[in-house]
Amino acid sequence: MPTPIRTILLDIEGTVGSISFVKNVLFPLAKQQYAEYVHKHMDDASVRVFGNSLDEIVDKLNTLHDSGSKDQAFKALQGSIWKDAYENGKVVAHLFPDVVPLLKRAADKGVRVCIYSSGSVPAQKLYFHYSEYGDLSNYISEYYDTSIGPKVEADSYKRIVGSDDPATWLFLSDNVHELDAARQSGLKVGLAVRPGNEPVSSSGYSEYGSFDSLL
Repeated sequence: MPTPIRTILLDIEGTVGSISFVKNVLFPLAKQQYAEYVHKHMDDASVRVFGNSLDEIVDKLNTLHDSGSKDQAFKALQGSIWKDAYENGKVVAHLFPDVVPLLKRAADKGVRVCIYSSGSVPAQKLYFHYSEYGDLSNYISEYYDTSIGPKVEADSYKRIVGSDDPATWLFLSDNVHELDAARQSGLKVGLAVRPGNEPVSSSGYSEYGSFDSLL
């Protein structure tokens, strides 16, 4: 008899929300705001870590941005910019329409839902608090970012699972390398196949174009 799923671990970009929202809305918004944000927060240690002058810091942020950096301090600064945008109603986070029903089914069945994303934990919390379906924070048990480890390393998933049986966890992501790492740690895994995602050929993983069949 298969081990029942007790926890679902979800990626965000390309899994619960569209890549285009992150790529075409959140990232450009952050880039447009770096100079203004640095000017306003020049004395903050979280800004000074990138340099000593406004121009130096903004240049550094743009370099990190253009390289797709996962640097934790950089992701935290991006999250602060997005916080202002969410709170001021400039953006609401995109979710695929099958996500909220999954969250509700999980809650009804006592299955925990956790998030693991390269975005900072504060940015993840904003995403679910300011979603286009309203505040969904109560459905999320835990949030994990790369402070627990890179998403492509098996040990990261071991740390997340802790003393739980990893076979009771299901990790869903659009990134095969992340799925490989999670599977090495004993988690069940599934490939999210969403509109706008890069095609994946012969991954060998169960594919989910929709989450309607889960739980």
